[in-house]
Amino acid sequence: MHSSWSLLNSLHPVRQEALPEPGRIGHWGKAIFAGLIAGALFIAVEMFLWGITGKGSLWDPVRLSASITLGNRAVATSTPFTFNIFFVGMLMHFVLSI
Repeated sequence: MHSSWSLLNSLHPVRQEALPEPGRIGHWGKAIFAGLIAGALFIAVEMFLWGITGKGSLWDPVRLSASITLGNRAVATSTPFTFNIFFVGMLMHFVLSI
């Protein structure tokens, strides 16, 4: 009976939750840095491509990011491009990148 129990136990071992590795907490800083670098590269390429195609303003990607929080008034063509739209757009873009 004991041998069958050990066979059953070896087939279905009880899982114990492993403690996190000591260095894993430090990876958050690297992930944030990587998100910032990727976000900067992406917004630069996106603005470059919008500028080359001529289908809109160079600042349209920033306006679209700002529209997440500011709504339609950020993307309205009658609204001038202000520092508030720029700040909120870049903030939203980098928050999503991270």
